[in-house]
Amino acid sequence: MNNNTIIIRQATVKDVPDLATLMNELGYPTTVVEMQQRFELFQ
Repeated sequence: MNNNTIIIRQATVKDVPDLATLMNELGYPTTVVEMQQRFELFQ
């Protein structure tokens, strides 16, 4: 795999902390608990 390869996969519950971090970086203040609650809505 080279550095230009992008892999898209379905998020899992293990991704919740990283998703919360991403939301904060994008300017949407979100705690891990809030992200967990949102994630559960989509399962």
